[in-house]
Amino acid sequence: MTTAAPTDAAHERPWDLVLFGATGFVGTMIAAYLAENTPPGLRWAIAGRSAAKLAELHAELPKRSEAPEIGVIEADVDDPASLAAMAAQTKVILTTVGPYLRWGEPVAAACVDAGAHYLDLTGEPIYVANLIDRLDAKARDAGVALVPCCGYDSIPVDLGVYYTVGQLPKGVPLRLRGYMQGSGAPSGGTLASAIGIFAGEQRRGVGKTIAPRESADGRAIGPLTTKLHRNRAVRLWGLPMPTIDPSIALRSAGMLERYGPDFAYGHYVGIRRLPGVAA
Repeated sequence: MTTAAPTDAAHERPWDLVLFGATGFVGTMIAAYLAENTPPGLRWAIAGRSAAKLAELHAELPKRSEAPEIGVIEADVDDPASLAAMAAQTKVILTTVGPYLRWGEPVAAACVDAGAHYLDLTGEPIYVANLIDRLDAKARDAGVALVPCCGYDSIPVDLGVYYTVGQLPKGVPLRLRGYMQGSGAPSGGTLASAIGIFAGEQRRGVGKTIAPRESADGRAIGPLTTKLHRNRAVRLWGLPMPTIDPSIALRSAGMLERYGPDFAYGHYVGIRRLPGVAA
């Protein structure tokens, strides 16, 4: 959402990165990855509301002799003072605590107030719209980067579109379509977020927009058709995919001139055969 230089105070903090929600389903996987793959000099800590669960996770994480000791921080989304204290100790917070519509904004606000950059894994459109409306301007003034949707929603799509645009002619209108195929089961937090998207508060917020229809410099930006269609080039049926991904890709297009003077993107589930339809 924002990109800016970190504040001077951030350079003096004990931690480079804090993983908040480290004992959850996704948090434990991220913690294990960080423990094995971070650069030797990176100082990071796990954080959450249960001291017992944090201690258990800390004991289980692999230790590397060349890496700094992994820190432990107690913090609870229901305790603003604990969030403020956590944010004041680090340069960056990655939070896995969802659904974000309920638990995300207090963490983001604490980051902005403390001058710490914020990352999350949300896929909730109304939450991202709220984050933009309520905190984007303040974050810019504070030199804080707010980076939602940096998980499966929406890194593959956003970077995939960005890369594809770089391979295409410059300065001409572009129409891109993405077809997604995959497998796997969602976590409990992801299911809770999905339920929230279809709940009343999310439905009331569908009018809020994440991606503008034109950029600040007047370039046209917009979505492609939301209809079921057949793409003969890839031999797939395209079923419109009601996720946040196309909005994030279009928001990037609105910020970067490389997407050209007139850019549109459509996002679909790719299906080989439809019941009752000859493929």
